[in-house]
Amino acid sequence: MAPMARVAATAAGKRSRAWSLALLGVGLAGATDVAQFLVVNPGLFGTAPGRAAGSAVGLGVWVGVAACGAAGVAGAESVALRRASLGLAAGAAAGELGLLGIHAAAHVGGWRPAVGGLLGVAALGAAVRAHPGTGRPDDRRTASA
Repeated sequence: MAPMARVAATAAGKRSRAWSLALLGVGLAGATDVAQFLVVNPGLFGTAPGRAAGSAVGLGVWVGVAACGAAGVAGAESVALRRASLGLAAGAAAGELGLLGIHAAAHVGGWRPAVGGLLGVAALGAAVRAHPGTGRPDDRRTASA
């Protein structure tokens, strides 16, 4: 590798790790928010089991987002990690924005759904930035080689 290409690759790697750190932080914040909701509402499992199950799935998604961020911070890089990061972050964003819409339509929830929606969008943005090559045709060819 030429010296200039090595410098560019190192800079790109540092940026990718910084965005992975952001993904880790947002994932932890999202997981903390959902876990706190479940802890504060333990009766939810008896009175609204579907709602509780959805929250438990959401907690799992956020933990997955944080795990993908942690793997990126540790230096892992693979097509599978890219797909997992983007898929989980997209799921978190869709779920949180859906909850925001439901709560806004019902005029309930206060600031919490809005924060969740922002965290979901931030997770998706960080996942895209942590893996900037995702989606380009030339990346798909080189990723399988």
